[in-house]
Amino acid sequence: MRYDSLPQIEARFKSEAAPFLTPFSLQVPNEQLILTGQLYKPDSSNYFYPDTHTKERIVLHFTAGNLRSDMQSLTTQGRHVSVPFVIARDGTIYQLFPSGNWSGHLGAGLGNQGTNNAQDKVTIGIELSNYAYLVPRDGNLETIYSRAPQNGKPGPIDEYCSLSNTDAYLKIDTPFREQSYYASYTPEQIESTIILLRYLTAKYNIPRQFLSEDKRYLTTDDVLTFKGIVSHINYRPSGKWDIGPAFDWETVIRGVTATAFTPVGTARSLNFAARELSIGLTTEGGIAAQFVGESSTEEGAPEATDNEGYNPFDFEEGTAKEITPSSGKVYALLAGINEYDQVRKLSGCLHDLQQVEDYLKNRTVFDCNIKKITDSEVTRANVVKAFEEHLGQAKKEDTVLFYFSGHGTQEDAAPTWDETDGKLECIVCYDGGTSKAAEFLLTDKELRYMIAKLYNKTEAHIVVIFDCCHSGDNTRGQLINAAFSKDKVIKRMIYDNTRYSGAFPQREWNEFVFCNEIKESDVKDKKTDEFLPEGIHIQMAACESNQSAVEVNGEGVFTKKLLGALDACTGNVSYNDLSSRIRQYLRFSFEQTPRIYVSGDTDRLLYTGFLNRSITDNITIAEATYGKNGWQLNIGAIHGVDKNTKLTIVNAANASQKWTASIDSVFIDYSGITIDGTPDQAKAHKAFAEGLMSGKILLELNNSNGNPAEMAELLDAIEHKTGGQFEFQSGTTENGRSADYTLHIRSGEAVITRANDPYRPVVRPLDLTKEKGDVELVETLKHISQWHFIKQLQNSTIPEGFPEKPIQIDVARIFPDGSKKKINTDMGTATFDFEPGQGLWEGAMEIKLTNTTQQSVYVAAVYLGIQFSSYLEYLPQYPWLLEPGKELILARKGKDRIIIRQDDFVREYNWPLSMETLKLIVSTDEFNVKALSLGSLPAPYVLADREKGLVRGNREVPRGAVMEEEDVPAEFKGWITQTLYLVFNNPDFNNIDRKMLQDLMEYDETAYYAAGLYYDLVTDENGQPTRLKLKPEIKVPEGEKGLWGDVVLWAANAIESRQRRRLYKRLRETDRLRIVAEGDSWFQYPIRVLDTIDHLYKLYAIRSFAEAGDTLENYMKQKEYLNPIRDEEAQIFLVSGGGNDILGEQFQYSLRDTPAEDDTTPARYLNKTFFDKLDKLETWYTDMFTELHNRYPNLRMLVHSYDYIIPVDTDLFPRRTSWLGKYMIRKNIHQQTVRESLIRFMVDEFNKRLEKVAAAFPGVVYYINVREIVDRGSWYDEIHPTDAGFKLVADKFVNVIETLKADLKPFAEAPAMSAQP
Repeated sequence: MRYDSLPQIEARFKSEAAPFLTPFSLQVPNEQLILTGQLYKPDSSNYFYPDTHTKERIVLHFTAGNLRSDMQSLTTQGRHVSVPFVIARDGTIYQLFPSGNWSGHLGAGLGNQGTNNAQDKVTIGIELSNYAYLVPRDGNLETIYSRAPQNGKPGPIDEYCSLSNTDAYLKIDTPFREQSYYASYTPEQIESTIILLRYLTAKYNIPRQFLSEDKRYLTTDDVLTFKGIVSHINYRPSGKWDIGPAFDWETVIRGVTATAFTPVGTARSLNFAARELSIGLTTEGGIAAQFVGESSTEEGAPEATDNEGYNPFDFEEGTAKEITPSSGKVYALLAGINEYDQVRKLSGCLHDLQQVEDYLKNRTVFDCNIKKITDSEVTRANVVKAFEEHLGQAKKEDTVLFYFSGHGTQEDAAPTWDETDGKLECIVCYDGGTSKAAEFLLTDKELRYMIAKLYNKTEAHIVVIFDCCHSGDNTRGQLINAAFSKDKVIKRMIYDNTRYSGAFPQREWNEFVFCNEIKESDVKDKKTDEFLPEGIHIQMAACESNQSAVEVNGEGVFTKKLLGALDACTGNVSYNDLSSRIRQYLRFSFEQTPRIYVSGDTDRLLYTGFLNRSITDNITIAEATYGKNGWQLNIGAIHGVDKNTKLTIVNAANASQKWTASIDSVFIDYSGITIDGTPDQAKAHKAFAEGLMSGKILLELNNSNGNPAEMAELLDAIEHKTGGQFEFQSGTTENGRSADYTLHIRSGEAVITRANDPYRPVVRPLDLTKEKGDVELVETLKHISQWHFIKQLQNSTIPEGFPEKPIQIDVARIFPDGSKKKINTDMGTATFDFEPGQGLWEGAMEIKLTNTTQQSVYVAAVYLGIQFSSYLEYLPQYPWLLEPGKELILARKGKDRIIIRQDDFVREYNWPLSMETLKLIVSTDEFNVKALSLGSLPAPYVLADREKGLVRGNREVPRGAVMEEEDVPAEFKGWITQTLYLVFNNPDFNNIDRKMLQDLMEYDETAYYAAGLYYDLVTDENGQPTRLKLKPEIKVPEGEKGLWGDVVLWAANAIESRQRRRLYKRLRETDRLRIVAEGDSWFQYPIRVLDTIDHLYKLYAIRSFAEAGDTLENYMKQKEYLNPIRDEEAQIFLVSGGGNDILGEQFQYSLRDTPAEDDTTPARYLNKTFFDKLDKLETWYTDMFTELHNRYPNLRMLVHSYDYIIPVDTDLFPRRTSWLGKYMIRKNIHQQTVRESLIRFMVDEFNKRLEKVAAAFPGVVYYINVREIVDRGSWYDEIHPTDAGFKLVADKFVNVIETLKADLKPFAEAPAMSAQP
């Protein structure tokens, strides 16, 4: 039902909108409260007016839809119906434009109609994402859009929830505007509304007051003079219900009008530090700066309306269709081929098939009917037959699975199919006994036909999974091939060696499997959808169509990681989340991006559980085995197991026989159990555990330049040596939870940060190039997981007779004069500010514990520090026996207070706040808590480390205290936990002095992070990323900003170059091939993009002199590369240059004022300056290669072209800047196609010269043509590819380098040259 899909719809919006989202955090004026959210700035424009007016009141609305459609509707191009804030059901606050600006949101309301939107201008609108009132029908509640007429007929049914699901709606006793049922709001929405209202009232000096209850739900003229908080119904007498009595006004009013407010449910201030420390924009000025250039003007504009008439269906891909609940029965067809007859054989497909079969039989909740066909059985005809006869047995409530592991390929497509690349994708069936490709290739169009036919017959839930690839370009993926050169790597693709395209020939119509039912003559001039409709299904593929799916050492990496991801979450995952998690695995080490495609109701299917399993069933699938200590379950405390967990054991020999089991003891990652029966002790039995809430840590993976093979080994170590405590997930929210941390592999280091916060390491970066660097990382992650385990430790059931909070916790701030001030802890949080000390900020606190019960209890106080420590010694002994009514002070021995000081890294890395945790364990019996003690992990590098001359890498490998197999279980009798969060505000947040900032930028260990935290990377006048500009929210003392406000031109290059020098210093100690490189921004794009060299660092040790914005002319003047080739004894030299010489600022001088009349080619726009520059480039390259070859005769040189740069279409995107286009526009070249053809001509002419130069040095200089490899969607800006685009360029280099490696001669310098300095 609609209600169940809302979390998934919100997750989908976050995923789709990620490129347009920027986090923000704003301190509520005069409060210790942080407003956090996401600024949403889509490509659309003119949906608000940038004019400002004095704000008098705030108006609350509900959207009457879901977040995804809400946001699209409220940012409709040119419509001017919007609000600055939308609050999602998960509590996320989205800001659509600066709150001082305005847009239509009140419509034909009091004082607004006929007044040029007078009330819209003086009000601030807030929309809460909510489906509004609901209509009861047949035991369910339907949305107001359900059954709405379409073309004179009733529209689709849109059920919101059942009447039994009282969490989903609120029924009011007295109907409001004739309606009694309303969709419920979430606690997270209510809290975010309170925080946002507190912020806006403080910012705009709006009184924190509400209309009296007798007028709160009326349309009244009082609203026109009232200053405070109102709702839309106060303006509109009809047509609107937002927001009426079906809303928690009491909580909102109490939270807004209170002297202070501390969030609980959404933990906006706490999660900001603990999980989502992603600062982004921190001032209103920074937010407003994102909308500079907004061209709408209110002068002369027509009156804006409101969002009446909005229908979420208008923003969905297709008609809503209810997903049929699963019967629990799966019909599976598993097909795999190793032993092809004519094409290249594979080795891992049958292994994959067996693994999938084992998973379905032993590790799912389903009753599986499996048909497996292998090798010669997998003919084209047999696959078609199995679809009809085996899969065709399924019923509407069943699930169908088709899994294929084998080769993939392409064949040429007829014009009928209207394919953008002119190709059909195919799976390669068994080819024995065939004479042409059409007899063993099954095309995507045939599979489409087969799936549609199957769906029409069964209406089952259909899933197809392909572990193969379809790319026809065998040069792609060369970096992976090289990285795994010691392993057996096979691409699951074939291609036609006899044809340039790599695709197989186009087939005749009568060779399609559907030729008898669909006649070629009947499809003329029709679109594919008209004669070949799709059946509703989900498709998962191993890679994108332009990538390679590989098997390594007899295992398909996609299938291996698919099953690994399913096992990690016991199959309780949506297709979208599953795809995201597999993507994390594969992109980290194999650069292979799994693809998911959904036909039908995308929102509902994409967020349906894998194989149509209900993702709300809360059943975890585990395994029970017998060992020396009796029966054990392979899940434990980190999975949420406790003594109350309900267990069912399934007989491995007879699935119909089941036993109940009980938990005897709970360890970190396993449990001891007793089974009420006598299962075979020699077998492993499936176990179902109900109601577990996993304590696993979600880890995002980001590999910038780590060797893929080494990263694959590292992943395996993390998976298998950290006790199963980590799951891999993206930083975007999935099912309401985003990743906890991100593991970055960058410059030879492992850097652990909070998710979405890449410039604040939470521990000291780890050197992976040193011996046992990977072991150190694994142990560090284990330590972090142990810390989280302690932090999350709780008893799910309060012991009988125990109060919820047996210990009263009183916290006081102690001032320098000895006076004390009590801090409110009612909301489970104590917030502190610091007093200035000797060059630092410091303070003191008193924490007093009082036993409020009528019996003595044992108390242990676990203090969880910011550096992942778990400290027990604030009590004289632990646990401490505390008598009824008695109290004690937490402090070190002999002290009466706890001294608190701001950590250097909190200040230098610009944390807004830090948070530590006090965890009390209270028990009626004495217990041993020593196993919960943890030391600190090393803090990130700070300036004091430079002053100490700290040597990198000298750190002890941390050892956890609670992970060893010999450990006794953490077990208590009659126990409970209490938690208090201690929040320490950073008084220097967004404030820094010039000296500290300069030092941070000049210290190798902090420069990269400081650049990201304090500066924005901006482009120069030619679109080159060469400048770092102080972020607008960063404040420096008066008189210093002019000295340090803008970093000089070379600063961005300097930061990146420093990182690369550090990386090369490490890599040169390895056995990697040494290379020297010189180049421009295609070889060094600072900070934001992984350029060509970044990708090549994964394989080679490269000493790079590349800089964004540099020119070939400058290379020849400086010759920085010349002596380092000798110093490093490099065997290969890479160069990228010429683009800035012809397409930089000089481009404007190459354009004629008027086109040449006697020329019809693009050359008519160019004057002699361009061709003269080409002559110079040819000469410079010739001189460069001649000098290098003469001096270093064994050196091999690689030079590349550029792909066809695409100038921004300024007509289509008027708000974007075109560095190339602006020069052409000045010369009246306005047509986009003409601009693109001119750039293509220039790139081609440059390539001709480059080819000519390389041809003059056969066997010495290698020309790499990268034209036509970066598609239009893979450009970061108009002159630089994305990470993926640069990866394709790097693959071309790897292909040549790996070909040369075997024949490379030792470094040599010509005798006549060796005496030169």
